[in-house]
Amino acid sequence: MSPQNPFSGSQVPATSGSSGPVTSLSGSEQIFTGQYTTTPAKGREKLKSGAPWRPGQVEGMDGQYYSAPTPETKSKKYATPLDLVKQLYGLTPEQIKDLQQQLSDAGYGGSGLTVTGRIDLSTISAYESLLTDVYNEQQNGDADVTPQDWLSDLATQAKSSENASKASTQTSVNLSDPFTAQSILNSALSDLLGRDATADELSQFTAALTGAERANPTVTSQTGSGTSSDTTVSSTTSGGFDAEQFAQNWVKEHYGPEVNADKAAIAFGMIAKAFTGSPLGGA
Repeated sequence: MSPQNPFSGSQVPATSGSSGPVTSLSGSEQIFTGQYTTTPAKGREKLKSGAPWRPGQVEGMDGQYYSAPTPETKSKKYATPLDLVKQLYGLTPEQIKDLQQQLSDAGYGGSGLTVTGRIDLSTISAYESLLTDVYNEQQNGDADVTPQDWLSDLATQAKSSENASKASTQTSVNLSDPFTAQSILNSALSDLLGRDATADELSQFTAALTGAERANPTVTSQTGSGTSSDTTVSSTTSGGFDAEQFAQNWVKEHYGPEVNADKAAIAFGMIAKAFTGSPLGGA
């Protein structure tokens, strides 16, 4: 059953060279479909004997008149929006599903358009919006664009945008708070020199630690694949910063001789203790 005219025609259709787009169609506009009517080439043909001469005809050596040869010609095929909507009813359910999916991917119909394999009002409304955009483009931009070209391009762009949105990189800087900075510096100093940090040391270390943490952010890269409803996301994290190792290096850099002397004293003490009570170590 063919549909009634779904087009409102609330605005007069634009003509070639118009300044503004059409917001709705009347259903009688002419839209290029992407098809052509071909007129085959013709050789010259002998005219009926006694036929009068006409422009474009040539006289042969036999004194008879012939029509001039004509090359193959092509002319665009046009259809009205209403005729194009009527053609939807000749599609198979699978073809309708494919059309509905493309319309949805291209952003036509919104949440009201569902892929059912049946022509309904939401499908017709979405298709009307598509034809309106195509008509505007043919009148004011690319005269050779077709509804299928327009739909395929939009659907491809939408898919590319969706895939791009599934790939992201997030950079984060984790700064140690004052309490944590003090704790890790005291731990390093206690381990290497056997004491806690002074207020001046803590101030210098905290400034150095903050600069180092800012220079070494954590980078998390995510990539996704699949559809919007079934997406697989993988995540990779790199970079980051080892504040405790930084504290150890900072102490060694600033108090290298003391660290080495302290290590030597500890080593001497261990040796002396090992010899205590032995014949070589005395009573």
